Amino acid sequence: MQLITFKDTHSLLLQNNGNMLYAVVCKGLVGLFCKEVESSRVWGREVCDKVKAAMGNKGFFSSDELPRYGITRAEKRYLYAQCKADAADLILLYAYSQQEAIDTHTCVREYVQARVKDLQLIPLPPFSNESYIFSL
Repeated sequence: MQLITFKDTHSLLLQNNGNMLYAVVCKGLVGLFCKEVESSRVWGREVCDKVKAAMGNKGFFSSDELPRYGITRAEKRYLYAQCKADAADLILLYAYSQQEAIDTHTCVREYVQARVKDLQLIPLPPFSNESYIFSL
């Protein structure tokens, strides 16, 4: 899990979290939460709703949804560069404190792992400055 800071952002979502968020790179999983595709939109909404209910927060969002939430295309490119992600990668995004981001990601990971048995997940490590990565 990696902390990403955005200078001079106009995104209220980021401004309300000190212009930062935590990011988790999912290698090769772009499109998993794409809102333009009905099946992934429905599945993504289900995952987010389950996480919201379990965590009592607003859930999470992903790079599949960007640009949106006041986050620009340039900020999306910056996010990918900071995470050392490529166009085939999905990035899960958490605009919370470090502990809430870790707890929320753990909830996401457990729900996704239970639903997608083919997904091989690396256990969530302690916080570090490096991206937490899971892949197929």
